[in-house]
Amino acid sequence: MIQIVSYFYLIYIGTMLLKNYFISVDWGTTNLRIRLVSNDKFKIIKEKDYDLGLKKINLIWKKYADKKQTRQEFIFKKLMELIDDFKINGENIPLVLISGMASSSIGIEELQYTSLPVDLDNPSIAIKEYELNGRSINLISGVKTTKDVIRGEETQLIGLYQSFIKNKNVLVVIPGTHSKHIYCQNGSFIDFETYLTGELFDTITSYTILKESVRKNDFNEKNLSSFISGLEIMKKGNRLTKVLFDIRVNNLFKTSTNDENYYFLSGLIIGDELLGIKNEKIDSIIIYGAEQISKLYFTALNYLNVINEIFSVPYEKVGHIEALGQYKIYKCNN
Repeated sequence: MIQIVSYFYLIYIGTMLLKNYFISVDWGTTNLRIRLVSNDKFKIIKEKDYDLGLKKINLIWKKYADKKQTRQEFIFKKLMELIDDFKINGENIPLVLISGMASSSIGIEELQYTSLPVDLDNPSIAIKEYELNGRSINLISGVKTTKDVIRGEETQLIGLYQSFIKNKNVLVVIPGTHSKHIYCQNGSFIDFETYLTGELFDTITSYTILKESVRKNDFNEKNLSSFISGLEIMKKGNRLTKVLFDIRVNNLFKTSTNDENYYFLSGLIIGDELLGIKNEKIDSIIIYGAEQISKLYFTALNYLNVINEIFSVPYEKVGHIEALGQYKIYKCNN
C-alpha cells in the first residue's frame, strides 16, 4: 500500500514539476525559434534556431507531403517532432505558446487580428487552443490598426513593458525584415508603423546591379565612417532611389571598397527609415533586436539626433522578454 501511494505521489510531483515550464515558439516566415522556459523568472533553459520558417514549411508540404494530410496537420506533425527534443526528466512539457506568422494564412490557422489600443498590463489578445498529444498548444493572434498589421512583435512589446517600459511614452524600434516602430503611451500600445527595411536591403544586395558592389564584413571604424556617410546623405534630404546608384559609381571609380559600400548602403536605408520617426509623440526610444543590427540603429539614432534618451535592450534579454510576453498574454486569457 505504501509503495502504491509513493508511486502516485511521484507521478503527482512529476506533473507539478512539468507545470513549472512551458515551450515558447517564435515561428516567422523565414525562421523558427523554440525555447524551453522556466516559469521562475522566465529563464531560458534550452534554445534552438531552425532554418524552417513557414514559407519553407509550405513549400515542403506542397512538394513532398502526403496529400491526405492538410497543411495544418503537416505543420503540427513537424512541430511535435521538434518540441519532443525539449523535455524535463524525459517528460514532455504540456504547455506550448506560439506567436508570429503561425497565426497567419501561411501558418497553422489564420486568426483574426486584435484591434488597437491594447492595455499592456492586461493584454486581451486573441488566442486559440488546440489539444494535441496531451499538450495544450496555444496560438497567439496578431494586432492591427486601420492601415497596418503585426504578428509576433506584440508579444515582444508586452514582455518589454513588464521589464523596461512601464508608463513612459516610448517608441520601440524592432529592426528586421519588416522593421516595426511601435508607439506606447501611458501603458497602452496605441500605434505602429512597418518599414520594409530588411527586405529591401536583401533584395538590393541579392538581385540588383548593386549586388556586385557590396560585400558583408565586420563592422569596424572604417565601415562606421561609410555608414555615417550614408546617414548624412539621407539627413540632407536626398531621395533614396537616386543616391542608391552612388554605390555602383563608388565601385566603378574605386573610391570605396565593397565592404565600405555595404555599410554605406546600410546607412542610406536605415537613415531613410529612422528619419520618419514622429518624435513629438515620445520621451524615449527602446531598440530591441539582435546585437549587430541594434548597434547600427543605436549609432544612427544618435547621429540623426532623433531624441536624447535611447536605450538598446541587451541581446541576452531578448529570449526572456519574448517568453514573458507570450506567457502574460496566455495568463490574461486563462
